Amino acid sequence: MWVANTAGNSVVKFTLTSEAVTATNSYTAGGITAPSAIAMDSGGNAFVANFNGNSVTGLTSAGVALGGSPFTGSSNNITVPSGIAVSPAGTVYATSGNGSIVNLSNAGAFLAILNDGTLQGPVGVAVDASGRILATGFTTGTSIDGALSQFTLGGTAVAGSPATSGITSPSGVASDGTSIWVANNTASGALAQFSYASSLPVSPIAGFGSLSSPAGVAVDASGSVWTANSGSNTVSKFIGLAAPVTTPLAAIVGP
Repeated sequence: MWVANTAGNSVVKFTLTSEAVTATNSYTAGGITAPSAIAMDSGGNAFVANFNGNSVTGLTSAGVALGGSPFTGSSNNITVPSGIAVSPAGTVYATSGNGSIVNLSNAGAFLAILNDGTLQGPVGVAVDASGRILATGFTTGTSIDGALSQFTLGGTAVAGSPATSGITSPSGVASDGTSIWVANNTASGALAQFSYASSLPVSPIAGFGSLSSPAGVAVDASGSVWTANSGSNTVSKFIGLAAPVTTPLAAIVGP
């Protein structure tokens, strides 16, 4: 388990054995500065969003900095990143305060910038199992609303992006491959559900649950959705609300 130690300018790795912590390591290599989020790839590498460093650091599972860290993108276009995600193909997506999502290779090479022309100050990013990119933030203009921007595998914004209905102050975002889940980070927040390429929520406009400033959201393998509630120092679990990662098996047993 990896934790971003923002104030300590480090990331901490807890090694678990039979649900007990058996080792703790703190890493600072690769220009880690006020880390705000961490994403892992299938090889065990950790990619760290450095909020104050305007960059991304890559670490091996042993905490050794990947060559070239910290990564700043092309022309230093990563600014105050607060969210980071790794795609099934292993590429990295980091939010940037200039209203875009910056795509890097797993070696830190700049690949592309994603922007739907409306999103500003993105705070969360996720990639679903098909490689589609999802980002939360706010709209620009005289009327500022919460927003969910959606992009294709190739990085093109889908028609109607961003969605704003049912989103007040979005923070974390996650996907089960079928639905998109957004944490509405307000004092009386809730969990919003969207279908890909839809501008209207599947959930009620008020969302699911009565949550206190939910900041993060994740989907587990069984299809339960979890939120981290910063206002109450709690986590909430919505049992079976999402699609399970593995299709359950059914069998007739007994006499």
